[in-house]
Amino acid sequence: MQAAKIARRVLLQGLQSWGQSVDERVQAWQEAFTFMNLSVTMSVGEDNGRKVFVFNGADAEKAKGFMA
Repeated sequence: MQAAKIARRVLLQGLQSWGQSVDERVQAWQEAFTFMNLSVTMSVGEDNGRKVFVFNGADAEKAKGFMA
C-alpha cells in the first residue's frame, strides 16, 4: 500500500471521523501501524458499557501514542 494513501486515510479519520464507520477507522489505523512496522493489532472492545479501541502486541503503547 502506498504511504500517501495510508496517510490520507489516517488524516481523514482524525479530521472527519464522524463520517466513517468504526470498522473504517480501525482499518485505516491498522494499515498505518502495519506500514510503520509496529507489531500491534487494533480492535474494538467494551469498557463499562462504552466502545473503546483495544491494542494488542509488543508495540501497543507506541500505537496508542499515535491516537492520543
